[in-house]
Amino acid sequence: MNFLDKLEFLMKEKSIKNLNVLSDLSGIPYTTLKEIYTKGTDDIKLVTLEKIKNYFDVTLDYLLDDEITNPEYGKIMVVAVSRAEETHIKKYRALDEYGKKAHDLILNHEYDRVSATKVNHKVNSNNQVRLLPEHVVVVGNKQEQNRDKYIINDPEN
Repeated sequence: MNFLDKLEFLMKEKSIKNLNVLSDLSGIPYTTLKEIYTKGTDDIKLVTLEKIKNYFDVTLDYLLDDEITNPEYGKIMVVAVSRAEETHIKKYRALDEYGKKAHDLILNHEYDRVSATKVNHKVNSNNQVRLLPEHVVVVGNKQEQNRDKYIINDPEN
C-alpha cells in the first residue's frame, strides 16, 4: 500500500471527500496536496508529512513504508503501572513459552474467579457468599474441581 493509497484510506476513514476539505482541516495548503497527487511523493517536505501524520494520528513509518498497512503501527500506548506491576512484567518476559502459558492460565482463572464473585454468587441465610458453580481448571490431561488448586504438568517431565 503506497503513500497515496494510505492517504486516500485515511481520508475515507474520516469521511473527508476531497483535498479542499483535507487542506482546511490539516492546515496543509491545497496546492501542496494537489502536487503530491500530480507529481508524486519524492519531493514531499518533512513539514507536510508531520502535518499529515499529526492530523490522522499515524506514524511516519506507517505513511512512508509501503509494507506497513496497519494505521495503528508504531503507536505507543501510555499506561501507568506500579513498581510491582513493572516487576511482574519483567518476570513474565523472562519466562519461556511453558512458563508464559502456565502464568496465563492462572491469571485467566483468577480473573474469572474474581469476576464471578461480582456477578455469580448467592448469599445464604448467614450472609455468607458462596460461588454457585465450582470453577474447573484443566491443565494437560488432569482436571480438578477445586477452584483454589492449580495442577500444572510440565510436558518435559
